[in-house]
Amino acid sequence: MLQSIRAFGNLIEYAPLAIIMLGLLEIQEIDDWKLHMLGSIFFLSRILHAYGLAISRESTPYRLLGTLGTWITIMAMAISGIFISLPF
Repeated sequence: MLQSIRAFGNLIEYAPLAIIMLGLLEIQEIDDWKLHMLGSIFFLSRILHAYGLAISRESTPYRLLGTLGTWITIMAMAISGIFISLPF
C-alpha cells in the first residue's frame, strides 16, 4: 500500500507541470508532431517509472529510465518554450 501511495505521489509531483508546459507550448503554436512527441515520451517515461516502483523497492533500470525520461522531457519543453518566445 505504501508503495502505491509513493508511486501516485511521485506522479502528482510531475504530471501537472508537464501538462501545463504542454499547454503553453500549444499556445505558442509549436509543431503538432513535436507536441505529440514530448507528450508521448513523458507518458511512457511515467509508465516505466511506475513499473520500476511496482516490481521492486530498490532502484531498477525501469525506474531510472522513467526518471531520466521525465526530467529530459520537462527540460526539453522548458528550452523549447524559451526559444520559441525569443524575438528573432
